[in-house]
Amino acid sequence: MSNNPYATPRARSLDTPQAGGLLYSPTQVALGTFVGGVCGLVYFLRANFLALGNHEAARNTLLGGAAALVLLALIATLVPGGGGVGVALALVLFARWVAESHQMSKQAIDASGDFDFQSGWRVFGMALACMVASFALVFALILAFGLLLA
Repeated sequence: MSNNPYATPRARSLDTPQAGGLLYSPTQVALGTFVGGVCGLVYFLRANFLALGNHEAARNTLLGGAAALVLLALIATLVPGGGGVGVALALVLFARWVAESHQMSKQAIDASGDFDFQSGWRVFGMALACMVASFALVFALILAFGLLLA
C-alpha cells in the first residue's frame, strides 16, 4: 500500500472479463421471465452474462430486449387480444434456451467451483420488480403508439 493520499485506487478493469460469482439457473431464468416479462428476460440473462464476464453479450441482451419491448407493444396495440399466452410462452422458451445454450446449465453451475446459484428469494423479488417495470414500459409504449396511430 502506498503512502500517497493522492494515488488512484486500485480497481478491477471492466475491460477484462471477470468470471465467478452467482448465476441464475436456466429454470430460474425461465421463471423470472414468466413472472417478469420482457424486463425479466433482459435482467436475468444480462446478469448471467455479466457474471460470466461476457460484456458484449450483456450489451446485446439490452439492445435485443429494447427491440423486443417495442415489438411486444406493437403487437399489443395492433393485434386483437395482444398475443396473450403465446407471446409469454415464446419468451419463456427463448430465455431458457439462451440460458442453457449460451450460459451454463444447472449441472455445470453445480459442478463448477467458481459459480453458485442465486437465491430463490432474489429470483422472486427481482421477477416481481421486473413485472412492474414491464407493465409500466409496455403501457407507456401502447399509449404512445395509440396516440401516434389515432
